[in-house]
Amino acid sequence: MLGDRPTLALLINALEAPNPSVRAQAAEVLGFLLVPSVRKPLTQRLEDPDRYVRLYAALALAKMQDPSALSYLQTAPRENNPFLGLFAGELLSNLGDRSAIPFLRESLQIDGDIPMRLYAAWTLGRLGDRSGLVSVAEILKHSNPNLRANAVWTLGEIGGEEAVALLKSALHDETLTVAIHALWALDRIARSSIRTSAAITVDKLS
Repeated sequence: MLGDRPTLALLINALEAPNPSVRAQAAEVLGFLLVPSVRKPLTQRLEDPDRYVRLYAALALAKMQDPSALSYLQTAPRENNPFLGLFAGELLSNLGDRSAIPFLRESLQIDGDIPMRLYAAWTLGRLGDRSGLVSVAEILKHSNPNLRANAVWTLGEIGGEEAVALLKSALHDETLTVAIHALWALDRIARSSIRTSAAITVDKLS
């Protein structure tokens, strides 16, 4: 059974496996168990020679609210792999940490890699930063409907009046999937606005 002592010992031993893919998978699974005893071996993997192993170890530790994860993730965006940097930025946003914002803004300028730019804009939106709006608005004009659908999804995370205006236009997109995504995004923004207004009212009453 996952989480019992023999299985736990097997996973911890797998963190030392010669194959980095095995080490990364072991770190990922350990993150789901939330067992305090695995923190030390996971922390040691933050020094692993393989960057994917380091990142999955940090992800596992972040789920346990371990401060060592935050320390690592704040430096991870400076690694040379853009995707890993963006993934680290997303994990930081989950922890409410805004230190990755400068790196994420730089990632909006990645030429020729639209999915990466959308990923950066989406993560910035989660942090309340709307600097990705211009980049996403450009992608809404792309001929590929899948990219347009991802763009309106991202606008739902960014929010704000400008995003709403872009989404209302996307409701008339020639591709039904894009229009449906736009409808979902508008609903998400509306619900978020209601929750924010309710929270402000509660604060005023308390």
